[in-house]
Amino acid sequence: RNQKMEQDASVLALEGNPHSKRVLMLGANPNAALPCIMCDAEFCGAEKQQSLIEHHAVAHKFVIGDIDKIVDLSEYLKYWRGKLNDTNLPLYAAVIDTRTSSGGVFHLLCDTLPEDKKLRDTLQQNLLCQLLAKQQQEKNDISFQRQCFFCSKEFKGSRADLFGHLYDQHHFNLGRLENLVYTDELLAHLQAQVDSIKCVYCSKTFPNHAVLKKHMKTKRHYKIDPNDSTFDRFYMINYLEPGKKWEEIHSEKEDVDDNDEEWNDWSGGEEKDDAQCLFCEECFPSAELALQHVASRHKLDIPALRKDWGLDVYDCIKLVNYIRAQVKQNKCVQCQEQTANHTALLAHLQEKNHFVVKRDAPFWKDDSYLRPVKEKDSLLTLDLDDDWSDDDSDDDRGRAAARSTRPNHYCAEDDSDDDEDKLDAVVAHIRSQESQQDWKFDDADDDDSD
Repeated sequence: RNQKMEQDASVLALEGNPHSKRVLMLGANPNAALPCIMCDAEFCGAEKQQSLIEHHAVAHKFVIGDIDKIVDLSEYLKYWRGKLNDTNLPLYAAVIDTRTSSGGVFHLLCDTLPEDKKLRDTLQQNLLCQLLAKQQQEKNDISFQRQCFFCSKEFKGSRADLFGHLYDQHHFNLGRLENLVYTDELLAHLQAQVDSIKCVYCSKTFPNHAVLKKHMKTKRHYKIDPNDSTFDRFYMINYLEPGKKWEEIHSEKEDVDDNDEEWNDWSGGEEKDDAQCLFCEECFPSAELALQHVASRHKLDIPALRKDWGLDVYDCIKLVNYIRAQVKQNKCVQCQEQTANHTALLAHLQEKNHFVVKRDAPFWKDDSYLRPVKEKDSLLTLDLDDDWSDDDSDDDRGRAAARSTRPNHYCAEDDSDDDEDKLDAVVAHIRSQESQQDWKFDDADDDDSD
């Protein structure tokens, strides 16, 4: 075996493992005692892993290789405790001469032994299965109830609604829910931070919530610190490759993505996002096919509505974003009825035939629906004249007349049809509104003098 690896392993056992706290946090049972493999000693407490490493090295001249990569160290030790002893140890462990000041011969147990490798892989698979089961339990749990820790709005039945609210209303992004686990503990930890008047990013304490709010807004601390290992156990990526931090995995993924991008540039290929249906989970290779599906499956023919109702490009954008927002909240797009989940919403829409919105619905006048609800929404990138209508010979004068009867807040009264100028005005208007928005704590005072 590689002599340098063996020497490094023995030195690590004597000097301590810098990853020990991280391993305990991510283990299947971080509170379990750690038994010595060679004797009856057991170790508990915050420094139990380091104590075990030192005990193995000093009392038994024994080292476990890559101990930081074992996801359930307690079970690993129990397995080998029943098999290893001073007599048969050389049959399983490599004999190494450290040739250090500590002297002596050490035995190294590592995954070069097929039985040890199989054990480590089994423990890793068992942990992943437990995490996936936990995720599914959290997804199916309808008893969930918690308030937003920023504005105290209450949510019941679905964790996804609360996480969506944190992102949409407070710009607080915890990541995709399917990439999280132990979400109740995560939310409780963040709630405790806010209740203690601590910044959730830098953990600095403030005299009151008004000052805390001002700090988080000024410093843009409406996020968690990616370098804070406290949050590692809540993200599935940290369990994929034991001993490897999420930054390393993410860096490797970026390298692969960069290579794919270079290949696409060289080959002239262009990667496109799939177009998702407005109502269900089905996706299509193009927005045109998605619209055809919406019309045939859900009886909402958007190109026909554009023609019949005289909709312009901004009306169509509002329509798409409004439907996406309602479906995301499990609300009917026509009667606003709140349903328990997405399945119940589809059943309601089908039973009541409520897929088509009302022409006099308030959202048509709400400029907030000009902002995309879904990132990189292919349905918002369609060319209005080429794709939203199948009839290129239609007379647009009727639609122009219909548009002229509605108030226009973005254009001068010269009846200009320059869509680019109108779009620039819309963007400027939205940005001015966003700059005036303020995130609030219920019990916070907005007085800047605080």
